Amino acid sequence: MSTIVEVKDLVKKFDDLVAVDQCPSASRPVRSSASSAPTAPARRRRSRLISCLIDPTEGEVVVDGNSTRSKPTAVKATLGVVRRDVALYPTLSAAENLAFWARMYGLSGTDLKQAVHDASNSRD
Repeated sequence: MSTIVEVKDLVKKFDDLVAVDQCPSASRPVRSSASSAPTAPARRRRSRLISCLIDPTEGEVVVDGNSTRSKPTAVKATLGVVRRDVALYPTLSAAENLAFWARMYGLSGTDLKQAVHDASNSRD
């Protein structure tokens, strides 16, 4: 079964700038949801809204039944978001960078330590 993204009256404002204005309600397979925007900046904003990188000002995005507002970790896990530009912090070690990004995706405690260990020791 494919992942479904539901967009409901989506609005994104940055101060006085309206970046996304009442994106019409729709329910589509994930590959076409952000790509239907008319311009590259609009596609990037919609992608960021869908993948929980920015929060909507109004409206809602639901991915496979999980709201980006109330269950962002579940949405990120469903989508498997991978940024095109890798954001690494040069003042952190490789393991610290891994731990930082693992925490951003909701890992903590033993799960976090195991994920960093596994990634640090993989040779693929």
